[in-house]
Amino acid sequence: MAVTAILLALLPGGLVQFGPSMAEISLLSTRRPILAMLLGFGLMSPNPNEFDYEAILEKASNNNEPLVPLRILDGRSFAAKVLVSLVEYGIGLAATGNLFWEVYRFTYQAISLAPMVVYIYGLPETSILFGWAFLNIPIYLLSFGVFALTFRRTAPRSNLVSLIVGELTPCGQGRNLTIRRRDNRRFQQNLLGTAVRVIGGLHIILGTVLIGSIVLIPLADSLPVIYTFVFAALFTRAVLVYELNGLARKTTVEKENMSREADAEAKGLLGVNCIPLNQMDMEE
Repeated sequence: MAVTAILLALLPGGLVQFGPSMAEISLLSTRRPILAMLLGFGLMSPNPNEFDYEAILEKASNNNEPLVPLRILDGRSFAAKVLVSLVEYGIGLAATGNLFWEVYRFTYQAISLAPMVVYIYGLPETSILFGWAFLNIPIYLLSFGVFALTFRRTAPRSNLVSLIVGELTPCGQGRNLTIRRRDNRRFQQNLLGTAVRVIGGLHIILGTVLIGSIVLIPLADSLPVIYTFVFAALFTRAVLVYELNGLARKTTVEKENMSREADAEAKGLLGVNCIPLNQMDMEE
Protein backbone atom coordinates (compact mmCIF):
# COMPACT_ATOMS: atom_id res chain seq x y z
CA MET A 1 0.00 0.00 0.00
CA ALA A 2 2.80 2.43 0.89
CA VAL A 3 4.58 1.78 -2.41
CA THR A 4 1.33 2.33 -4.30
CA ALA A 5 0.72 5.64 -2.52
CA ILE A 6 4.24 6.85 -3.37
CA LEU A 7 3.91 5.89 -7.04
CA LEU A 8 0.54 7.60 -7.37
CA ALA A 9 1.77 10.70 -5.54
CA LEU A 10 4.61 11.06 -8.05
CA LEU A 11 2.21 11.22 -11.01
CA PRO A 12 1.14 14.92 -10.88
CA GLY A 13 4.72 16.15 -10.63
CA GLY A 14 6.31 13.43 -12.73
CA LEU A 15 4.12 13.74 -15.80
CA VAL A 16 4.96 17.43 -16.26
CA GLN A 17 8.59 16.50 -16.92
CA PHE A 18 7.74 15.34 -20.44
CA GLY A 19 4.11 16.32 -21.03
CA PRO A 20 2.74 19.47 -22.72
CA SER A 21 3.46 22.78 -20.99
CA MET A 22 1.02 25.64 -20.44
CA ALA A 23 3.08 27.84 -22.77
CA GLU A 24 2.84 25.29 -25.59
CA ILE A 25 -0.87 24.73 -24.96
CA SER A 26 -1.58 28.48 -24.99
CA LEU A 27 0.48 28.88 -28.17
CA LEU A 28 -1.61 26.24 -29.93
CA SER A 29 -4.77 28.01 -28.71
CA THR A 30 -4.19 30.82 -31.21
CA ARG A 31 -5.43 28.45 -33.93
CA ARG A 32 -7.03 25.44 -32.22
CA PRO A 33 -8.18 26.32 -28.67
CA ILE A 34 -10.49 23.32 -28.22
CA LEU A 35 -7.82 20.82 -29.24
CA ALA A 36 -5.33 22.65 -27.03
CA MET A 37 -7.64 22.30 -24.03
CA LEU A 38 -8.16 18.58 -24.68
CA LEU A 39 -4.42 17.98 -24.99
CA GLY A 40 -3.89 19.75 -21.68
CA PHE A 41 -5.80 16.96 -19.95
CA GLY A 42 -3.06 14.56 -20.97
CA LEU A 43 -1.48 15.62 -17.68
CA MET A 44 -3.03 15.47 -14.24
CA SER A 45 -1.83 19.02 -13.51
CA PRO A 46 -0.69 21.90 -15.77
CA ASN A 47 3.01 22.11 -16.59
CA PRO A 48 4.13 25.52 -15.23
CA ASN A 49 7.07 26.16 -17.56
CA GLU A 50 8.14 29.67 -18.56
CA PHE A 51 6.07 31.44 -21.24
CA ASP A 52 8.90 31.84 -23.77
CA TYR A 53 6.91 31.73 -26.98
CA GLU A 54 9.68 32.75 -29.39
CA ALA A 55 11.96 29.97 -28.13
CA ILE A 56 9.16 27.42 -28.47
CA LEU A 57 8.44 28.49 -32.06
CA GLU A 58 12.12 28.47 -33.00
CA LYS A 59 12.63 25.00 -31.58
CA ALA A 60 9.44 23.65 -33.14
CA SER A 61 10.15 25.03 -36.63
CA ASN A 62 12.71 22.28 -37.38
CA ASN A 63 14.56 24.67 -39.73
CA ASN A 64 11.24 25.31 -41.48
CA GLU A 65 10.96 21.64 -42.42
CA PRO A 66 7.95 19.42 -41.64
CA LEU A 67 8.42 16.72 -39.03
CA VAL A 68 6.61 14.22 -41.24
CA PRO A 69 7.86 14.83 -44.82
CA LEU A 70 4.92 13.29 -46.67
CA ARG A 71 3.39 14.96 -49.72
CA ILE A 72 -0.08 13.95 -48.60
CA LEU A 73 0.31 16.25 -45.57
CA ASP A 74 1.20 19.38 -47.57
CA GLY A 75 -2.32 20.78 -47.16
CA ARG A 76 -3.73 19.98 -50.59
CA SER A 77 -5.59 16.80 -49.68
CA PHE A 78 -8.89 17.40 -47.89
CA ALA A 79 -9.10 13.74 -46.86
CA ALA A 80 -5.67 13.98 -45.21
CA LYS A 81 -6.78 17.03 -43.24
CA VAL A 82 -9.88 15.24 -42.00
CA LEU A 83 -8.00 12.07 -41.09
CA VAL A 84 -5.22 13.88 -39.21
CA SER A 85 -7.72 16.06 -37.37
CA LEU A 86 -9.82 13.04 -36.36
CA VAL A 87 -6.76 11.25 -34.98
CA GLU A 88 -5.72 14.34 -33.01
CA TYR A 89 -9.17 14.89 -31.52
CA GLY A 90 -9.40 11.18 -30.77
CA ILE A 91 -6.17 11.33 -28.77
CA GLY A 92 -7.29 14.50 -26.98
CA LEU A 93 -10.70 13.06 -26.08
CA ALA A 94 -9.13 9.78 -24.96
CA ALA A 95 -6.68 11.63 -22.70
CA THR A 96 -9.48 13.75 -21.22
CA GLY A 97 -11.73 10.74 -20.70
CA ASN A 98 -8.89 8.80 -19.10
CA LEU A 99 -8.25 11.54 -16.54
CA PHE A 100 -11.87 11.82 -15.41
CA TRP A 101 -12.42 8.05 -15.51
CA GLU A 102 -9.46 7.47 -13.20
CA VAL A 103 -10.63 10.31 -10.94
CA TYR A 104 -14.01 8.58 -10.79
CA ARG A 105 -12.30 5.33 -9.80
CA PHE A 106 -10.18 7.11 -7.19
CA THR A 107 -13.34 8.66 -5.74
CA TYR A 108 -15.74 5.72 -5.66
CA GLN A 109 -13.52 2.64 -5.75
CA ALA A 110 -10.84 3.78 -3.32
CA ILE A 111 -10.48 6.09 -0.32
CA SER A 112 -8.61 9.39 -0.30
CA LEU A 113 -7.71 10.40 3.24
CA ALA A 114 -6.96 14.06 2.51
CA PRO A 115 -10.61 15.16 1.97
CA MET A 116 -11.57 13.50 5.26
CA VAL A 117 -8.73 15.13 7.21
CA VAL A 118 -9.27 18.61 5.74
CA TYR A 119 -13.07 18.82 5.84
CA ILE A 120 -14.72 21.77 4.06
CA TYR A 121 -18.23 22.51 5.30
CA GLY A 122 -20.91 22.07 2.65
CA LEU A 123 -18.55 20.42 0.17
CA PRO A 124 -19.02 16.66 -0.33
CA GLU A 125 -15.89 14.58 0.01
CA THR A 126 -16.58 12.91 -3.32
CA SER A 127 -16.35 16.25 -5.15
CA ILE A 128 -12.82 17.11 -4.00
CA LEU A 129 -10.96 15.08 -6.62
CA PHE A 130 -13.36 16.09 -9.39
CA GLY A 131 -12.98 19.74 -8.41
CA TRP A 132 -9.20 19.38 -8.51
CA ALA A 133 -9.40 17.87 -12.02
CA PHE A 134 -11.79 20.57 -13.29
CA LEU A 135 -9.45 23.30 -12.03
CA ASN A 136 -7.32 22.55 -15.09
CA ILE A 137 -9.87 24.39 -17.24
CA PRO A 138 -9.64 27.88 -15.65
CA ILE A 139 -5.86 27.52 -15.32
CA TYR A 140 -5.49 26.81 -19.03
CA LEU A 141 -7.90 29.64 -19.87
CA LEU A 142 -5.69 32.00 -17.89
CA SER A 143 -2.67 30.74 -19.84
CA PHE A 144 -4.58 31.55 -23.03
CA GLY A 145 -4.91 35.06 -21.61
CA VAL A 146 -1.13 35.25 -21.20
CA PHE A 147 -0.70 34.61 -24.91
CA ALA A 148 -3.40 37.18 -25.74
CA LEU A 149 -1.49 39.77 -23.70
CA THR A 150 1.77 38.86 -25.43
CA PHE A 151 0.68 38.75 -29.08
CA ARG A 152 -2.17 39.91 -31.25
CA ARG A 153 -3.20 38.59 -34.64
CA THR A 154 -2.69 40.98 -37.56
CA ALA A 155 -3.50 38.72 -40.52
CA PRO A 156 -5.75 37.12 -41.54
CA ARG A 157 -8.71 38.82 -39.90
CA SER A 158 -10.84 36.58 -37.69
CA ASN A 159 -14.50 35.73 -38.20
CA LEU A 160 -16.68 32.86 -37.07
CA VAL A 161 -16.18 30.78 -40.20
CA SER A 162 -12.40 31.20 -40.22
CA LEU A 163 -12.23 30.33 -36.52
CA ILE A 164 -14.18 27.10 -37.07
CA VAL A 165 -12.10 26.16 -40.11
CA GLY A 166 -8.89 26.94 -38.23
CA GLU A 167 -10.00 24.81 -35.29
CA LEU A 168 -10.69 21.80 -37.49
CA THR A 169 -7.61 22.13 -39.72
CA PRO A 170 -4.14 20.90 -38.67
CA CYS A 171 -1.77 23.85 -38.26
CA GLY A 172 0.69 22.61 -40.87
CA GLN A 173 -2.08 22.36 -43.46
CA GLY A 174 -3.79 25.65 -42.67
CA ARG A 175 -3.36 29.26 -43.76
CA ASN A 176 -0.42 31.49 -42.96
CA LEU A 177 -0.75 33.56 -39.81
CA THR A 178 0.90 36.82 -38.77
CA ILE A 179 1.09 37.84 -35.11
CA ARG A 180 2.59 40.93 -33.52
CA ARG A 181 4.12 41.22 -30.06
CA ARG A 182 2.45 43.68 -27.68
CA ASP A 183 5.37 45.59 -26.16
CA ASN A 184 3.00 47.93 -24.31
CA ARG A 185 1.58 45.12 -22.14
CA ARG A 186 4.71 43.45 -20.84
CA PHE A 187 3.86 44.22 -17.21
CA GLN A 188 0.41 42.63 -17.43
CA GLN A 189 1.83 39.66 -19.34
CA ASN A 190 4.60 39.07 -16.79
CA LEU A 191 2.21 39.51 -13.87
CA LEU A 192 -0.43 37.13 -15.22
CA GLY A 193 2.20 34.66 -16.43
CA THR A 194 3.82 34.51 -13.01
CA ALA A 195 0.45 34.13 -11.29
CA VAL A 196 -0.59 31.30 -13.63
CA ARG A 197 2.69 29.47 -13.07
CA VAL A 198 2.30 29.77 -9.30
CA ILE A 199 -1.28 28.48 -9.50
CA GLY A 200 -0.10 25.59 -11.68
CA GLY A 201 2.56 24.71 -9.11
CA LEU A 202 -0.01 24.79 -6.32
CA HIS A 203 -2.25 22.53 -8.39
CA ILE A 204 0.60 20.00 -8.60
CA ILE A 205 1.14 20.16 -4.83
CA LEU A 206 -2.58 19.73 -4.15
CA GLY A 207 -2.73 16.78 -6.54
CA THR A 208 0.27 15.17 -4.87
CA VAL A 209 -1.49 15.37 -1.50
CA LEU A 210 -4.85 14.14 -2.79
CA ILE A 211 -3.57 11.32 -4.98
CA GLY A 212 -0.86 10.29 -2.53
CA SER A 213 -3.39 9.89 0.28
CA ILE A 214 -5.44 7.31 -1.65
CA VAL A 215 -5.49 3.93 0.07
CA LEU A 216 -6.88 0.46 -0.56
CA ILE A 217 -5.39 0.17 -4.06
CA PRO A 218 -3.15 -2.89 -4.53
CA LEU A 219 0.11 -2.43 -6.41
CA ALA A 220 -1.06 -4.68 -9.24
CA ASP A 221 -4.13 -2.49 -9.78
CA SER A 222 -2.18 0.77 -9.61
CA LEU A 223 0.29 -0.09 -12.37
CA PRO A 224 -2.31 0.02 -15.21
CA VAL A 225 -3.44 3.41 -13.89
CA ILE A 226 0.12 4.71 -14.03
CA TYR A 227 0.63 3.29 -17.52
CA THR A 228 -2.50 4.98 -18.88
CA PHE A 229 -1.41 8.39 -17.58
CA VAL A 230 2.12 7.97 -18.92
CA PHE A 231 0.88 6.96 -22.38
CA ALA A 232 -1.67 9.79 -22.36
CA ALA A 233 1.11 12.29 -21.67
CA LEU A 234 3.31 10.79 -24.40
CA PHE A 235 0.58 10.74 -27.05
CA THR A 236 -0.59 14.29 -26.29
CA ARG A 237 3.04 15.41 -26.41
CA ALA A 238 3.40 13.80 -29.85
CA VAL A 239 0.29 15.57 -31.16
CA LEU A 240 1.44 18.88 -29.70
CA VAL A 241 4.92 18.58 -31.23
CA TYR A 242 3.38 17.90 -34.65
CA GLU A 243 0.97 20.81 -34.37
CA LEU A 244 3.59 23.25 -33.08
CA ASN A 245 5.86 22.37 -35.98
CA GLY A 246 3.09 23.27 -38.42
CA LEU A 247 2.24 26.38 -36.41
CA ALA A 248 5.86 27.56 -36.42
CA ARG A 249 6.18 27.07 -40.19
CA LYS A 250 2.92 28.91 -40.89
CA THR A 251 3.36 31.79 -38.43
CA THR A 252 5.24 35.07 -38.88
CA VAL A 253 6.09 37.04 -35.74
CA GLU A 254 6.30 40.82 -36.08
CA LYS A 255 7.92 43.14 -33.57
CA GLU A 256 5.84 46.03 -32.29
CA ASN A 257 8.67 48.54 -32.60
CA MET A 258 9.29 47.47 -36.22
CA SER A 259 5.68 48.17 -37.12
CA ARG A 260 5.87 51.57 -35.41
CA GLU A 261 8.99 52.49 -37.36
CA ALA A 262 7.28 51.46 -40.60
CA ASP A 263 4.24 53.61 -39.73
CA ALA A 264 6.47 56.55 -38.84
CA GLU A 265 8.40 56.19 -42.09
CA ALA A 266 5.17 56.07 -44.07
CA LYS A 267 3.90 59.19 -42.32
CA GLY A 268 7.20 60.94 -43.02
CA LEU A 269 7.00 60.15 -46.71
CA LEU A 270 3.40 61.32 -46.75
CA GLY A 271 4.40 64.59 -45.11
CA VAL A 272 7.16 65.18 -47.66
CA ASN A 273 5.01 64.46 -50.68
CA CYS A 274 1.99 66.49 -49.54
CA ILE A 275 1.85 70.29 -49.69
CA PRO A 276 -0.68 72.15 -47.51
CA LEU A 277 -3.49 73.86 -49.39
CA ASN A 278 -2.75 77.30 -47.92
CA GLN A 279 0.87 77.05 -49.11
CA MET A 280 -0.31 76.22 -52.63
CA ASP A 281 -2.56 79.30 -52.60
CA MET A 282 0.34 81.52 -51.51
CA GLU A 283 2.58 80.20 -54.29
CA GLU A 284 -0.11 80.95 -56.87
